[in-house]
Amino acid sequence: MRKETIIKYEKEFIAWCKGESVLLGAPTSMHDRNLIWREVKDLDDWKPLDTVYVLNDSYSIYRKAIAKGKAVEYLDFKNEWRDLRENCRKLEGVCLSRLRVKPERHKFKTGDWVIHNGVVKRVTKAVDGYIDSLDNEVAVIMKEESLELWEPEDEKYFWYKNDLVKFHETQTNLGLLLESARGCSYYPAEKNFEDFCEPFIGNLPTLNNK
Repeated sequence: MRKETIIKYEKEFIAWCKGESVLLGAPTSMHDRNLIWREVKDLDDWKPLDTVYVLNDSYSIYRKAIAKGKAVEYLDFKNEWRDLRENCRKLEGVCLSRLRVKPERHKFKTGDWVIHNGVVKRVTKAVDGYIDSLDNEVAVIMKEESLELWEPEDEKYFWYKNDLVKFHETQTNLGLLLESARGCSYYPAEKNFEDFCEPFIGNLPTLNNK
């Protein structure tokens, strides 16, 4: 078991044998992949296969992030953030001041309309992957993975600004063509069309000021 671990982390093991500092990250439990880090002290620390090893150097914060499955980015010559691994760059080849752990972006944000168990709800708060929706004055807490973003559908009415509409044509030479319940058809003026849409659930829209 120790032999397999040493083969897998050959570079880190050789560095440790030469006197360099190496950190090991062990999961808190079988069902929790959060890692608790400590320094490798002796040969017995190279036994468990479920342990992650990283060099304890100036890049260790990024090595830990990669070990936990997070993405690390570097700032290129155009001052744009690029994925380190996708561009085959090595940590050691990038100045520390031009590295960062890729910020986590939540799939949903406050104000989004989402579908939860077939029911349309509006997000009132999004924190750490948990979504709140105020449903009849009662907060409904949902996980991101249980939701999908609501989008306008063919043949179904939805609110576009203050107008109840459905798609007349989803794509023409001039873009989207909407058919209003008032009996007219027109093209939406905004490029960010979806930002002005809400599901029709029997209530007036809240986008009156847009």
